[in-house]
Amino acid sequence: MNDAKPLPRSADGNAPPKRPFRNAVAAQLVIAVIIIAVLALASLPFLSFLGDPERISRFIAGAGPWGPLVYILIQAGQVFAAPIPGQVTGFVAGFLFGPVLGTVYAAIGGTIGCALVFFLSRRLGRPFVQRFVGPRVMERFDYLTESGGALILLLIFLVPIFPDDLISYIAGLTRIPLYRLILVALFGRLPGYVLFAVAGSGAAAANMTLLIVIAVGTLVFLGAAFWQRHQIEAFIRRLSERKRGRLTAGGDG
Repeated sequence: MNDAKPLPRSADGNAPPKRPFRNAVAAQLVIAVIIIAVLALASLPFLSFLGDPERISRFIAGAGPWGPLVYILIQAGQVFAAPIPGQVTGFVAGFLFGPVLGTVYAAIGGTIGCALVFFLSRRLGRPFVQRFVGPRVMERFDYLTESGGALILLLIFLVPIFPDDLISYIAGLTRIPLYRLILVALFGRLPGYVLFAVAGSGAAAANMTLLIVIAVGTLVFLGAAFWQRHQIEAFIRRLSERKRGRLTAGGDG
């Protein structure tokens, strides 16, 4: 006679592997924290250089042929958690490498950072995302997880009134394929990379006319976007609601 007790089973009749699942999630969280910590720490030496272009140049030049790689790591790190605005690192790229290479290096670093954020958010889920974006941002943009398409996210990245670094975490929770999310991040941020790299190269060449034109144009654009920020966000929400309606209609059919 067999006295062995049957394993507890879930509603679908399968035994729930609770402990292995929890261990796997814990291991993934540890790995994610390590990755973010490494990228953030890579950015720390850069913080004290922000007001001194000569020290920035010496710091990157001291890395020799690895200078572009050092910059790319810094640019990727600022997407995660480092208190360095992406506009500053984009400006530095142009100052150090010129408008073309500066744009290329800024785009590579920023895209790598976004790709890692997308991957970790999708792999580790909502609890991981909520640790970084905070409840207010999560509540404000949570609708994107259900009906945020590639076009909607592209608009968010293009308009400089949204916290796009934080929204990158939320974007990882959408159903958009990762390769498409990476392309959205690249092209949505590309105008900013170009603009600030050109400004940085103008500063390196002491081209005050170029700097004034860029500064005035940027301030006018940012002012207009900020003035219309509520209308812009309402428009994006309407697009999202329409997409949700099409998805629901398609599901019902």
